[in-house]
Amino acid sequence: MLLAKKTGEDFPLIPAGTHIARCSWVVDIGTQKTSWKGAEKWLRKVLLGFELPDELMTDGRPFFISNRYTLSLGSKAILRKRLEAWRGATFTEQELEGFDLFKLAGLPCMLTVIHKTEGDKTYTNIASISKLPKNSVCSPAVNPQATFSLEQFNPDTLKALPEWVQKTILQSREYQNMGKTATESENPAGDFDDDPFNDSIPF
Repeated sequence: MLLAKKTGEDFPLIPAGTHIARCSWVVDIGTQKTSWKGAEKWLRKVLLGFELPDELMTDGRPFFISNRYTLSLGSKAILRKRLEAWRGATFTEQELEGFDLFKLAGLPCMLTVIHKTEGDKTYTNIASISKLPKNSVCSPAVNPQATFSLEQFNPDTLKALPEWVQKTILQSREYQNMGKTATESENPAGDFDDDPFNDSIPF
């Protein structure tokens, strides 16, 4: 006899609503295969993760939520809309030429979390990111921050990420093309410049 049974409870859902949060992850997960309206595309993605230091689970750990975004600051890009709402200012033309996302690590924000039900499962999604209101305070981070770039690949940094994130990165075109010449690579990566920014803007 070989019995299969439920071995644990579902992960607790973050309460829907607006929460003070702190950016904990800025992880380059590379060019990933995505499906949209029946069509498959390969798009460069970044994973942003947020810790909610004042919203705790029953075991005392803070809730955590992450979301994938296409690595683009194009006029219609969701990442651009999220970041401009977060900083409370539009990007300058110079910043749009290359903005270092690692600046986000450790910064506080407001997250609006919604619940979405598909079949018999309910998921949490980030509906919006905005600037922390004046005089609001975000508690210190509980867990260490994580930043990772496939362009400056560090195997030790990769190993420190959760297993599911590692598996996603290993599926990327950039990782699969490591060791190949530029002509062999299907999608050579470009660089981002570290631009100056206005001190009145959080990033």
